[in-house]
Amino acid sequence: MIMAKRTKTKLTKKKKRKTRLGTTYFVGLLHTGSSRTFSPLVDAMKNAALQHLRLTRPNDSIEIHDGGYYANDDAGVLEDFADMLVNESNVPVIVAAGGPQSAITAMNATAEADQAARRTVPIVFTTVTNPVDLGLVDRLDRPGRNLTGIAGQTSEKDTLRLQLLYEFVKRQRAGRKVGILINPSRQHNRQQYRPLKTEARRLGLDPVAKRANNERGIERAFLQFRSPNFLGVVVTADSFFNNNRDKVIAEAATDDGYGNLGVPAIYQWREFADEDGLISFGPSIGQAYEEAGRYVARILLGERPAQMECFVPAEGTFEVFVKRATADNLRLPVPARLLGRPVNEI
Repeated sequence: MIMAKRTKTKLTKKKKRKTRLGTTYFVGLLHTGSSRTFSPLVDAMKNAALQHLRLTRPNDSIEIHDGGYYANDDAGVLEDFADMLVNESNVPVIVAAGGPQSAITAMNATAEADQAARRTVPIVFTTVTNPVDLGLVDRLDRPGRNLTGIAGQTSEKDTLRLQLLYEFVKRQRAGRKVGILINPSRQHNRQQYRPLKTEARRLGLDPVAKRANNERGIERAFLQFRSPNFLGVVVTADSFFNNNRDKVIAEAATDDGYGNLGVPAIYQWREFADEDGLISFGPSIGQAYEEAGRYVARILLGERPAQMECFVPAEGTFEVFVKRATADNLRLPVPARLLGRPVNEI
C-alpha cells in the first residue's frame, strides 16, 4: 500500500505597505489688494505649490488659511492681519503678496511675534523692487533671513517704460511735459523718481510728478496730465496703482476737452493693457505668483528661506503689450517694434 505523502504548504505573509496619511498645510496669505481682483492669481499660486509638493508627497494638500487676508489698501488693516497670521501657530509659511508693503509689514510682525518660534516663520514675497534695498534680504543669492521670494524688477524698469512711451508717441503728440504718477506711501519713492527725472530731461522733456495714494489723488493728477501740453504719463510700478488699475485706466481715458480721448500712459503689468490701458512693459505677474507657489512648496519640503536664492525674472521674459482699440482712440499707429522690442497687440 502506497501512502500518500503529506506536504506542508507554506503560507507566505503579504508584506504590509505603509501608506503615509496626507497632511494638509494651511498657508497664510497677506495681500494689500482685494480678493475680487487677485483671487485668480492666488489660485494659480496655490496650484503651482500643490503640483510641486505632490512630486514628493502625493498625498499632501494645501489650503489658504481662512481664504486669505486682503487689506484692500488699508495699511492699518494690513498690520492687523500680519499680526494675526504671524501668531497663528498652525500656519507654517506666509505669502506676502501685492507689493513691498505686505512683505515689510509681515517682516516687522515676525520681529514682534508673541512666541519666539514664530519670529522666524518663513515668508515668501511675490513681486517687489530690489529686496536688498528694502531690507527684506541680505543678498539675492543668499537671503540670510526668514524671507525670500521674487525680485520682480519693478521700479527698476520705470526709466525704460518712459523711453518706450516717448518712442511710441513722440511723432503724434506735441507736448513736452511728461507726467509721473507716484505713490508717496511707497518706500524710497524719491529714489524711484530721481532716475525718471534725469531720463525725462535727457529726452528733452519736462517731468511733472504727481503723488497719489487714494482715488481722489489719482483724479487730481490726471486732471493736470490730460492737458495738451503733456506728451504722456508714466504710471510708476506700485501695488496701489495695480490694485486700483480700473480707476487709473479710466482717468487716463477721460476726454481732455480738446478733442483728445485721454492721455497716453504706460504701465508695469500686462493686465493694464488687457483692461484697456494703452501700453505695458514688464515681466509676467502670473509667473511671479506661480514661482512664489513653488517657493512655498520647497519650504514645506524642508528648505530654509535664508538659503533660497531670490527669483529674478529673465530679461527676455519682459514684453511690450499695446491695446489696439486704445491706441486707435488716441490716434496712435501701433509699430511692430519699440526700441528693438517686438510689440504684442491685444
